[in-house]
Amino acid sequence: MTLTDDRPISGSPPATAPAVPEVCDLATDRALLDQMTACRVAQNRAHAARLEAIADFHDRRVAEAAGSRPEPGAGFFRLTPLRETQAEVAPLLGTSEQTVAYEIDTAADLKQWFPRLWERFRSGRLDLPKLTACLDQLVHLASDEDRTKYASAVQDWFDKHDPPGRADHGLCTITRERIQRATRYQRLKLPQRSNTETFAQAFKKRRVSLRPDEESGMAWLSITLAAHDAITADHRLTMIAKKRAQAPGETRTLAQLRVDSLLELIQGTLVVPATTGDLEHHEHCDRMCRVTGDSEEPVCPLHPLVLTSDSGGPIGGYARPVINVTVPISTLLGAADLPGVLSGGIPVSADYVRHIALQPGSTWYRMLTDDAGDFVELSTTGYQPTDPIVRTTVARDHTCVWPGCRRPAVVAHTDHRIPYPKGATSTENLQPLCERHHPVKHAAGYSVVRNADGSYTWTTRHGSTFTTPASEQPVDEPPSATDQAEVDKVFAAVTGPMERDFARLLSQRSLP
Repeated sequence: MTLTDDRPISGSPPATAPAVPEVCDLATDRALLDQMTACRVAQNRAHAARLEAIADFHDRRVAEAAGSRPEPGAGFFRLTPLRETQAEVAPLLGTSEQTVAYEIDTAADLKQWFPRLWERFRSGRLDLPKLTACLDQLVHLASDEDRTKYASAVQDWFDKHDPPGRADHGLCTITRERIQRATRYQRLKLPQRSNTETFAQAFKKRRVSLRPDEESGMAWLSITLAAHDAITADHRLTMIAKKRAQAPGETRTLAQLRVDSLLELIQGTLVVPATTGDLEHHEHCDRMCRVTGDSEEPVCPLHPLVLTSDSGGPIGGYARPVINVTVPISTLLGAADLPGVLSGGIPVSADYVRHIALQPGSTWYRMLTDDAGDFVELSTTGYQPTDPIVRTTVARDHTCVWPGCRRPAVVAHTDHRIPYPKGATSTENLQPLCERHHPVKHAAGYSVVRNADGSYTWTTRHGSTFTTPASEQPVDEPPSATDQAEVDKVFAAVTGPMERDFARLLSQRSLP
């Protein structure tokens, strides 16, 4: 039973429903929402004050040790400043000595590398988990000079997406996951430590692991593989499970169906010849399924090898979900090592991008941008967006534009922000919204606008406003004359204004 499951536990009396006011009091609701925010801001301030107090206490012990000499007869043992701080603070706060040392180091590192973010922490705007997401990337960089560049870029990123003087409730609402991805992207722009494992090295170690749990009789079967392969496999497995869940009398949960389907696929007892697109559009099932033999029941594409198309031929047994990667052309051609962005906004290294480019069937599309690096607007007079419009919208926004949602844009709905025909079918008026958050946009009292900087501002029925920052786009470096000639040569070798098949061309080049 999940936390969001309102069904009573078997054998127990039905839960009493909470009292619902006859008339909705929006003022009371607003006061409760403001109280939640104020408590979170106060919690962050208190956390920062506690870390600062621990750090100051430790600094006093360091100064005390530096300015004193051991007194005769004081004993053989003398505590170091850290040990004395741990001995005093750990039992006082009921925490471990390792935690005390970690918090001292964290406070010192934040003050040294991220002074602007430390002030946000002290004001209550940022919480510690979001700050540690910035700190975690430092260890991968090769030098203090690069760490300084990285820290400056991260603080500038916060100033852009969460201006310190903005007039709101005082709390940074950018999710920790988004911060992790933004900081990793900034880190990947700089030289990495020599012991940092590259994608090529990690890819050679792909494996399947088994770890039994002797107590429960269960086990963990895990697979380590390239991120884009994992995304496609996970998405297809979910589609298969959702399709099976629609069968009459099916009582298993989606999680259980995912597990059972994976096992049956490996064992060969389940065959799914349908493409992922077929699985995503269940309404097509009645048209595709056929009655076979003496059975009056339609045969579902999830049953072994019985699905055929209307023309009598088999429907594709190979699923090819779309995985978007946005990358500077100089990286693709091996002229630079700038990172790219995978579906869902996941930053990826240059060697990872080139690995994908060299896969058979990889197709790349050239997106048109203006002098500022923004995508050029595309439009059509009809309701249905063209493929170039959809590709540009997906590449621009990366994910569903609901605040904090990480559902990749490539599997989301393409929504007209201003309904058609009042609003045009254009990249300016289209936005990706996942299946869960698309209905929210159309609910009474909810609205969204796209700002000039590419961010989205949402307003809820209760008057709350949330901002989804613009997706970070890979930025190409100005090419040298030689590199530009290589770029022109590649584009001249393929036909068509938009679609570029690079796999064959790149396989002939010597890539780093």
